[in-house]
Amino acid sequence: MFAAGIDAAERYDYCDDEFKTVYAWLRDPALASLEPGTYPIEGSHSVAYVQEYDTREADEGRFETHDHFFDVHYVIEGRERVYLCKRNGLALHERDDDIDLSLYDDPAIDGGLLLEAGSFVVVAPEDAHKPRCSARPGNREHVRKVVVKVPV
Repeated sequence: MFAAGIDAAERYDYCDDEFKTVYAWLRDPALASLEPGTYPIEGSHSVAYVQEYDTREADEGRFETHDHFFDVHYVIEGRERVYLCKRNGLALHERDDDIDLSLYDDPAIDGGLLLEAGSFVVVAPEDAHKPRCSARPGNREHVRKVVVKVPV
């Protein structure tokens, strides 16, 4: 599954060698045994961050973007909802250039994309995303996930 604006599909090749290397790394059964931490992906310029956390209510987080990286969110265990929208027109809340992170005041948006174990979404720099949200309101779940930063 990919989620992006059609303009991003024309601008980026989601099946180039960098992405193929990342997808192969995510398919490795050893991924399930990795401890939380940072893992450079051999043969690529990408870096993976294995994370564990409990999901939160959607109103507890903010939309975020990154200028220099795609985010590939891959759920190992559990499930979460990721909200997606275009970054154009969002009200900037704060920016941290050191970690390439912009946070935004929430737009009015419903729905979201449900990620379950074995599923992923690729988020382009043009798109904002709010991860780590509960799959169902009022039902926090434990999640093991990998976020891979793929350079633009």
